[in-house]
Amino acid sequence: MRLDFWRRKKEEVIKEEHVSFDELEGYISRQLGKENERIRDDAKRIIEEISRVRGSIALEIKDLEKAGIPKEVPKRAHKAIETAKPHFVKSMLAEIEKLEAGARNYAEIEEFNKKTKEALSSIEQMLLRGRYLPIAFGEQYHRIVAQSKKLLEQSDQLDGLLHSKQARELRKILLEQRYILEKKGEIRKRSAAKTTARENLSGAEKDLKKIEDDIEKITKGMPYLAHKELEKKLKDTQEEVRKTGERIHEGITPLKRQLRMFKRGADRVTEKLIDAYIECPISGMMSDEKNEMDKLLASMKESAGKTLEDDGEKITHRIDAAVNALAKRQDYKKARDLVEKIKQEVSASGVPHAMQRKESEAAGIKNTIAAIETEIKNEGEKIKEAESEIRDKTDALRKYLKERNITLATT
Repeated sequence: MRLDFWRRKKEEVIKEEHVSFDELEGYISRQLGKENERIRDDAKRIIEEISRVRGSIALEIKDLEKAGIPKEVPKRAHKAIETAKPHFVKSMLAEIEKLEAGARNYAEIEEFNKKTKEALSSIEQMLLRGRYLPIAFGEQYHRIVAQSKKLLEQSDQLDGLLHSKQARELRKILLEQRYILEKKGEIRKRSAAKTTARENLSGAEKDLKKIEDDIEKITKGMPYLAHKELEKKLKDTQEEVRKTGERIHEGITPLKRQLRMFKRGADRVTEKLIDAYIECPISGMMSDEKNEMDKLLASMKESAGKTLEDDGEKITHRIDAAVNALAKRQDYKKARDLVEKIKQEVSASGVPHAMQRKESEAAGIKNTIAAIETEIKNEGEKIKEAESEIRDKTDALRKYLKERNITLATT
């Protein structure tokens, strides 16, 4: 049944059409085909008129070509007309020849319309450049101008016909419907991607669970427990080294001023020994393999006992504190050696490497899981956006169709 819903007489009873979304493209395409047929039929008359006018212009130009320049034309204009006329005739005929009618279908009519507009634009420019011709060929020139205006009017009619409101509205419906279909296709692709991502997420979560089970087995095994015991022993021994070192440092540091004074007049070996203790008591003690500082402190204490200064007792007390601190040197060295030994045992253990490898694998999978979860979230948001846009576009299309007496069936 033919439904020309854009071109009905007022007295015609309008029948409402019901079309599903899936049928809409075919339905509108058929209507557009009918509209194009109407355009083609109406365009035939216009093209025939363009062809007639084209022939008239061609005859006028050929008459102009044969005509000679009247003697009464002023000499100043004679040269300009003589120069302009051949170019005008040649160019005008070339443009007119482009308007040869041969359009049979809608696409050919569109192409013919395009060429007509281009030719008219060129003709307009040539008429302006041939402004001296009316001096000699006024009647022919003005007839050419008049015929060119008719050609322009016919071209405008053809252009208006090709871009009719009916055709524009039909194409708009097709574009909107196809856009909605594209969005639906996008949703299908994103939904498939989301499903794949969920499958990948499930696989990654299983891999993570397996690695976490492996880590749990490692932590419950005897090698791991022994390794943790070693780590605790290492930590305790390192703390012992730190505290013993602090006691030694605190014992020597208050004597630095007295050591510098005692260095005066001492031999080179004693100077180096004192400098080492002043710079770093721990390093000085570790390099003092023969415990020479003990002898030096004894000499300093003896000297302090003989002094008449008021702070002699204070200095003696500091020396005693330093002696007591250095008495811990063996404990310090023993603890340091033990630290190195435990470190070697810890390093030799395969447990930390196995644990680090598993923890690294777990961290990598967690990053993968986070990336997949982000992908799923993003795809979900894009799907919601597309669904919202489809609803809005469909509602607008339904309203647009309703105004044209078409009901878009709900699917």
